Amino acid sequence: MIASSRNDFAPRYSPDGTQIAFYSDRLGSTQLWVANADGSNESQLTSQPALLYFAMPQWSPDGRHILFFATAGGQLRYYLVRATGSEPVLFSGYMSGWSRDGKWIYYSSSQAQGGQIWRKPAAGGEPVQVALRGGFFMCESPDGKFAYFWKGTSPPSIWRVPVGGGEEIEILHAINHPSNVCITDQGIYFLPVRTEAQGGSFVIRLLRLATGKIEAVAAIDKDTWVGLTVSPNGRWLLYSQLDHATCDLMLVENFR
Repeated sequence: MIASSRNDFAPRYSPDGTQIAFYSDRLGSTQLWVANADGSNESQLTSQPALLYFAMPQWSPDGRHILFFATAGGQLRYYLVRATGSEPVLFSGYMSGWSRDGKWIYYSSSQAQGGQIWRKPAAGGEPVQVALRGGFFMCESPDGKFAYFWKGTSPPSIWRVPVGGGEEIEILHAINHPSNVCITDQGIYFLPVRTEAQGGSFVIRLLRLATGKIEAVAAIDKDTWVGLTVSPNGRWLLYSQLDHATCDLMLVENFR
């Protein structure tokens, strides 16, 4: 779909399904790029000194802006950039994303504080804590009733809580990576830590929330990397695959 001689990863469909945001280091450093849904018309949006790719790019509900994570002066910060290109704008706090209707902004407290999930009105107002026992926000459910978040790092697990607060329930245990999870109308697409498929393939799976059953969707013969996304119409699944790896051979003179 999208390829270069370097790393292209962390894809994310726009809300209308016409574009894909992704990260690439094809020009030397990891930056935010966009392309048409068919992979054409690739365009670089950022020129950040240190963009962190463990946080997936997030589209605003109207498709006009993209949220990404980068460092500035040694601090981790979220930035907003127009999908058509603009100078990135620093967003105060640790914004994680929008509600489905765009009326709320979710954010997480710093990891040093244990990672707590909050939301506040996009138009301004007092924040409200959503998850009370730690975690980092992923996204809101399509119907806007639940907030999905992840806990832990080795391996992480997926939890959900009503957006107004309430019981926190573990939905998936031991996933591959928080970026390899996509919540849709059909359910939750994800990559588990290990696969039971023959031949050692990675298997993308779907947890159907209506039944609680997990089914295999697609086997990947090669290694996967960061990023799993589903088109808004539910017809296409996009993921990152490791096709090849390169490195430089260095010579040290006068070694002692």
